[in-house]
Order: sequence, then C-alpha cells, then structure tokens
Amino acid sequence: MSKENQRIMITKRLLKEALIEILKGKPMEKVSVTELCERAEINRSTFYAHYNIPQDVLTEIKRDFATQIVEALRLLEQDAAPKDQLVRICEFIAANAELEKVILVNSTDDEVTEAALGNMFDTWDIADSFIRDKDMDKYTRRLVNIFCYQGIFRVIREWIIREIPKSPIEVAEILSDILFS
Repeated sequence: MSKENQRIMITKRLLKEALIEILKGKPMEKVSVTELCERAEINRSTFYAHYNIPQDVLTEIKRDFATQIVEALRLLEQDAAPKDQLVRICEFIAANAELEKVILVNSTDDEVTEAALGNMFDTWDIADSFIRDKDMDKYTRRLVNIFCYQGIFRVIREWIIREIPKSPIEVAEILSDILFS
C-alpha cells in the first residue's frame, strides 16, 4: 500500500472517530466542518479533499458498519442455522453497541436498512429459512426478505437505543422465536 493511500485511510479514520465522538453529545445536523476538523486535528482543505459535508462521513461509517455485519455473516458456515446467523448479527452489534447507537440515533430507519439490505440479500436469503415454498418467484422472495429484515432491524434498533438488558443470545432467541416458530 502506498504512503498516499495510507494517509488517506488514516485521515478518514480520524474523521470517522472524531464524528462518532461528537455525535455522542449532539445531533448530526449541529455538526460543522470546522468542529469536525478541529476534533480530528486535520485542516479543512484535507476534509474537502475527501468529503463535501460531515453527513458524508456518517454515510461512509454506515456503509462500513453494514459491510462488517455482512462479513461477520460470511464467516459462518454456508449451512449455518438461521438462529446461529441471528446470534452472530446480535453479537456483532452488541460488541459495537456504542457505534451502532450513534448510527441509529443520527439516521433514518430507511438509511440504515438500505445500507444493510443492499449487502444482506447477497449473503443471507432468510426466506429460505422458513418459507416452505422454495419455488417462490424473485419478487415474492424479495418481499419476504424485506419483511424479515425490517422486523429484525426494528427489534435490534429498540434493543440498542433503549439499552434493553438482554444478551445477544436472548435477542437472537426472541427473533428466532418470532421468525421461525
């Protein structure tokens, strides 16, 4: 990796870390480029070389997080049980709860689910896990998957934002009971 690429990666990481820290105390719409740059200890021209507005940094954080969830799922065996997949998702989110909460509080549900769904369809076809009609057409399959993913997302969102005292395994069991019983 070239030094220039390393510098870009470091700069973006500093901006992301700074934004996460700022968002713990204020909403996204109140974050300025100046404040973000001061917190990240970079100059404004460096910021503008990579982003247009602070929201762009949050968008990249969301994409990165969604990609990491998908990668965690990919580490499971191809024939892993749906409950094991739910446990993996819940464990990953619990391990990153602080970041997930910042993302959820500063995003619309559609933004977060869209970032996750784009990758999830390629990784986990949840419809196969509990629909007896394996020959459903692609449109029905997509609708079933969206229904399931949205339900999973809403439960996880509530668990993280409200800091509900349930372990990742307990949340996965609740989801599993809802989806597969």
